[in-house]
Amino acid sequence: MPPADSRPNDDNDSDIRTLKHRLYEAEQTLQAIYQGQVDALVVSTEQGLRVFTLRSAEQPYRLLVEQMNQGAAMLSAEGTILYCNRRLAEILNLPPSRLTGQLFHTLLAPDSRQMWERLVQQAQQGRSEGELWASPPGRQKPVPLFLALNRLPAEAGAEFGLLATDLTERKQAEEELRRRNRELALLNRIITASAGAENETQLLTIACAELAQTLKLDRAAALLFDADRTQARVAAEYRRPHHRPALHLRVPLVNMERWKAFFNRSWFICENTAADERLAPYASWLEQFQVGAIAVFPLTAEARSEGVLALISAVPRRFAGPDIELASRVVEQVNSVLTRLALGRDRQRLEEQFLQAQKMEAIGRLAGGVAHDFNNLLTVINGHCDWLMTHLPPDHPFRADLEPIRSAGERAALLTRRLLALSRQQVLRPERLNLNQVIGDLQDILSRLIGENIALRLQLAPDLPPVWADKGQLEQVILNLVVNARDAMPQGGTITLETANVTLDETYARRHLDVEPGSYVMLAVSDTGHGMDKETIRHIFEPFFTTKESGKGTGLGLSTVHGIVRQSGGHIQVYSEPGQGSVFKIYLPVAEPSAAAEPAVLPPPVQALSGTETILIAEDDPAVRQLMRQVLTSNGYTVLDAATGRQALQIFTPGVQLLLTDVVLPDMNGQELAGQLRQQQPDLKVLYTSGYTSEAIVHQGILEAGLAFLQKPFTPSILLRRLREVLDAS
Repeated sequence: MPPADSRPNDDNDSDIRTLKHRLYEAEQTLQAIYQGQVDALVVSTEQGLRVFTLRSAEQPYRLLVEQMNQGAAMLSAEGTILYCNRRLAEILNLPPSRLTGQLFHTLLAPDSRQMWERLVQQAQQGRSEGELWASPPGRQKPVPLFLALNRLPAEAGAEFGLLATDLTERKQAEEELRRRNRELALLNRIITASAGAENETQLLTIACAELAQTLKLDRAAALLFDADRTQARVAAEYRRPHHRPALHLRVPLVNMERWKAFFNRSWFICENTAADERLAPYASWLEQFQVGAIAVFPLTAEARSEGVLALISAVPRRFAGPDIELASRVVEQVNSVLTRLALGRDRQRLEEQFLQAQKMEAIGRLAGGVAHDFNNLLTVINGHCDWLMTHLPPDHPFRADLEPIRSAGERAALLTRRLLALSRQQVLRPERLNLNQVIGDLQDILSRLIGENIALRLQLAPDLPPVWADKGQLEQVILNLVVNARDAMPQGGTITLETANVTLDETYARRHLDVEPGSYVMLAVSDTGHGMDKETIRHIFEPFFTTKESGKGTGLGLSTVHGIVRQSGGHIQVYSEPGQGSVFKIYLPVAEPSAAAEPAVLPPPVQALSGTETILIAEDDPAVRQLMRQVLTSNGYTVLDAATGRQALQIFTPGVQLLLTDVVLPDMNGQELAGQLRQQQPDLKVLYTSGYTSEAIVHQGILEAGLAFLQKPFTPSILLRRLREVLDAS
């Protein structure tokens, strides 16, 4: 018989076995739930045990729910997922077995859970719906959902029925639509603005502001090339207030290799400038202007690169595909307007250049004719004055009266030389010149000329090719431009002389009258003075036009520069804005190898001005002819003189050693006369004189090789020295 105290132990063992059995059943049930093998679920509640039917007895309904394009689920009153279809599992990125038994709200984004609670409360009355965001495990972005929550009848075996629609595609479509609308609105604003844009600056300012604000950027800037591609200037910009301004900043492009990354006519996108090795040469510039990320787009007109538009973020950022597409669409529209503006500007510029050329040609003809007559008069005035002063004793009282006459005559001669220069009728003696060397030789003179309150800066390009020009005239051009720059800076400043080797293409040549494409040497003279407005620039090269006070200038300095440059085969451009200084750019053609000059043969030093040779003078001006006869006969020469070419032929005798003839005679030119006389005497020497050039012996301002020439006005001593040089030459 068992002991009396063994009963309680048996009861405990029985209880343990029962609990173990129930625990085993619970584990098996839970495993079956996770594996989707349970048709119904019994849940203990405060009201007692409740049975939830998990699978419909009617298979067709189950198939329909499983094939739905919406997520579907049955939930308990607490929100436990009792059943879900495959679509909901796909949306929430979990298998159905993992979803079953989970609380639905744990799968929502934190900021959507409060909305879920409101939906549950509303569904107690029948139905509720709304948009929420789910946070599926394993996905970086939340998923937008439209939820419909319905209360189910008691026999359904669940409290709520849930339908979930994935709104991702719809949201993407809405975002795409918003992007398209934003793009269309932006393009519409650009088109509207471009219709009334009168210049590139106005158009680009609008484009920069619109793009920067739309794409939430710190800065947008447009850089335009100068005509010769040696500089790019910031023509327009939009920036946040705390960023350093860059408007009017100039970027030198002489070393184009350095800036090739930005200006190579293709997109350039960098989302982190500090980490991009391509931008290492620009590190200081990028830091100075707070450039953390940059996207650069080419600006073109007539298929020719005109500059770039740069979109800038102060910190690294990603430029999304839609942002780049939008920017490129805007730039495309801007480029079409730039082309329209360029065509209109080219047409207007060519019309203005043609009218200006006609005006300058008419003025040149007038100036040339005036200079010719004046040079004859000045030859007589200055010649007789010099003759008298030579023959008067040093203490003669008349010398004091003759000095002012000589001084005035010399100034008048300088004036006629300027008139000949602007009319392109002076005689040039071109040679192969290195422009850097010419500037270097003038540097000391220029420094003294501009004064101590103005700095002179030289930026001379190495390996500059030679040009074919008259050194004296080229020096005159540089001096005139530097003096003009000095006078524009009465309070001091900086004058910069810059040289560069440039290539002018077909488009540039088409935009500028009488300019041939090819290789040129550029000389730029810039100042930091008060600048000029467009109206002043329009008249800047006209003779006697001046902005200086009365008595401070003749108005011939820049017109003389223009004439010398044009006669040398080059052209000149001026760039200026009020308050921004001025830049004068001269372009001279590179000397062709065939243009190499023969070494000059220097005449032997003149020991004496007198001689015994016989000279034939052919000069139509009687006063000039009389002066030359007087000077020559008094110095031992035998003189025959004639007023016309025909008369000279009649009086010529074989004993004449030299013909002294004006280039232009009433009945023939001087070269024709010399040719006929040399048929009689081949060794006849000839010295030509003229008050202005003639195509008879000068072609495009360049004297024919082997011809001796004496420019009027001249003094007796100059005439005698030049005559002796020609006679003594081998």
